[in-house]
Amino acid sequence: MKVTISNKDYFINDDEFTLFKNNEFCNLKIYNNLSILDRLVNFINEIIHSSNIENKYLYVVKSTHGGYLPINCSKNYKHIYLSDTDENHKNNIETNINNFKLMAHTSARKNCINQFKTYIFQNNYKYSQNGN
Repeated sequence: MKVTISNKDYFINDDEFTLFKNNEFCNLKIYNNLSILDRLVNFINEIIHSSNIENKYLYVVKSTHGGYLPINCSKNYKHIYLSDTDENHKNNIETNINNFKLMAHTSARKNCINQFKTYIFQNNYKYSQNGN
């Protein structure tokens, strides 16, 4: 199923971003769960903007909704890793990544986890040396 959000088309599963029906707001398209995901996107992006991390990595586990969260965070991160993504969501996420012309690389799950753990460890070490 295709849904348009902020003039961008996302391919999603039929049970995601369902329309909230209310007679008072008959002219508005209000999607369930969209406001929650938008808040998460803004929160995650704000974290990276308020930090001094040089290599920006985002690790998303079990991405849904056509990859809405990682796609909307992609401008602020050098690398985004998706892990444990359900087979029902992979095609939509890959389609959306291609439609938004984002660079995508597939790698083994083990490599993603190892790189993520290394990154977190290095940053914790870096911050502890600076006294933060």
